[in-house]
Amino acid sequence: QTFPEKFAAKHLVERSHDILLLRPNRSETWCARYYYHPEKQGFSYSSWTKFVRDNKLREGHVCVFELIKGVSKAMMIVHVFTKVDGRFVLLD
Repeated sequence: QTFPEKFAAKHLVERSHDILLLRPNRSETWCARYYYHPEKQGFSYSSWTKFVRDNKLREGHVCVFELIKGVSKAMMIVHVFTKVDGRFVLLD
């Protein structure tokens, strides 16, 4: 899972670090390792794979990452959508 370069440059620290992932209305959290390289930024394969597996994500699902600012540790709320009858529906 990678992030657009402009988003990463504007909103994320230019070093590798952990980002806490949360899902709305769920008590579980996931610690995803964010790696930074000047040419590519994103989550490490192993931490992202655990998030995918635990949330039963599959091809066709769309993840929207909401960066939470003003907290001591980097956090993102992940909203997951799927397409049903031509419309995107939020998954719990």
